[in-house]
Amino acid sequence: RPLAASASDSFAGADNVAFDGPAWSEGVSHGELVRGGRDQTLTIDPCKPLRFLYQGLESHAPGVEYINLPYRLGLLTATGPNPISRMCPRSVE
Repeated sequence: RPLAASASDSFAGADNVAFDGPAWSEGVSHGELVRGGRDQTLTIDPCKPLRFLYQGLESHAPGVEYINLPYRLGLLTATGPNPISRMCPRSVE
């Protein structure tokens, strides 16, 4: 069974993303995991919370042409256990 077999199990979506202030995005568009190094190995540190830099669309943009949609960047940070953190050799707090 896939990890994201339903909307409530998705990596990042309306059911499992919380904002520090008012919600500014109705959803999470494409993005990239924040890596642990500066080289081309694409390493993720399992001992740190997962972070995901994504493109979000501001909620109040009706009738705007696609090219002018008010996209902006957001940063998601995992707050609970995940499959990656289980690979950390020391306990994650």
